[in-house]
Amino acid sequence: MKPGTSSSTTPAKPDHARPSPADAVVTAIEVVVVEWPDDDPPITVAVTGWDTGGQPDIADLLRERLPARSHVVCSLDAADWEGDALPAGGLLARGVARAAGERRNRVRRAFQPISVEMSSPRTRRRRKVLAGVVSAFIAAGVVALPDVRAAVFSMAGKGGPVGELASQAVRSPVVAAVLLALVFWVVLGRAWTATTAIARFTASVRDEATKGTFEEVRDQLAKLVRQALRARRHGRRFVVVVRNIDRCGGDFVLELCETAKKIVRAPGVVLVFLGDLRTMEEAAVRKTGLPVESAHARRLGRRHVRKLIPNVVALPHATSDEVWER
Repeated sequence: MKPGTSSSTTPAKPDHARPSPADAVVTAIEVVVVEWPDDDPPITVAVTGWDTGGQPDIADLLRERLPARSHVVCSLDAADWEGDALPAGGLLARGVARAAGERRNRVRRAFQPISVEMSSPRTRRRRKVLAGVVSAFIAAGVVALPDVRAAVFSMAGKGGPVGELASQAVRSPVVAAVLLALVFWVVLGRAWTATTAIARFTASVRDEATKGTFEEVRDQLAKLVRQALRARRHGRRFVVVVRNIDRCGGDFVLELCETAKKIVRAPGVVLVFLGDLRTMEEAAVRKTGLPVESAHARRLGRRHVRKLIPNVVALPHATSDEVWER
């Protein structure tokens, strides 16, 4: 026995505290993110049974656990969506497109930006400034070339009195440059986008669905996700965390999950829904058209929800084994 050591045989207690339920759930989701096979369809997980004295931000905990260079974690709040005029599927598509667009490399963001409607306010301001600078350079180049300037003057003079007035106005190089810059700025602002189908889809999900645009939106979202994950090298994952689904109506959440299964089907995507599923199950029961008191209707509703979200984790006693499909 070394000097100063105790002769007691009682084993020492570990210094680390017992992990919280939220930490256990994050560990479980982390196992799914890292180990789920690439050839499977997008993984869908629901975390229910909030019993932690407050809802911890699972997305922030996941960002701390998962290396940023290997995985992308985006957080969306369903409670902010319910009062929106857009349908649930359009809101989800817009949120995923915005999150994926921000994680692409700078070259793609500059030359293939997402639609203005799906960009953050900061991104919209930067795009307007960049489009203005590019338009100014193009207009200056056009005005500086004598042949091009003469062609512009000639076309402007063929429009009758208005064209003649425009022709007189553009005789000044400064005025011509300003007018051309405005024209190019408008054109770039409207045509400079990589998400045309998604923008139409978010504007009117039901109308676009009748035209078979689900497939086009799914392909564009998959392309954005691949670009955000850098072509999914080294098993990267795109984790979409949707919080507070239990604070929304059951019909809204049911539509959200049904649309998510159709449009967010890119390889490497993990959908995590946080909140109680009971309101969603009640909406699924009503959708069957059978009496809500019927045991058969409840069974069908529960089966439909489990088909949409096959992996359910209850917070209080979650372990990594509980995430895998039952």
